Amino acid sequence: MLLMLDTGIRVKETVNLEIDDIDIKRGVIVVRGEISKTRSFRELPISLDTCKKFKELIKISKEYNNNYVFFK
Repeated sequence: MLLMLDTGIRVKETVNLEIDDIDIKRGVIVVRGEISKTRSFRELPISLDTCKKFKELIKISKEYNNNYVFFK
């Protein structure tokens, strides 16, 4: 929810985010063309708070050998 409020990203795009789509250092999320509604690549800036939460989510996903940020 925090991500969607922070960026305006769509639900379908959110659930299909992979760990590689998140660049914590730059503070952006990459929405790949194949998951985007408009089929266009875009980068969405994220806040520092959202970056911190993503670090936690990525750690959990890696523990379960999951490539996606949010479990499917």
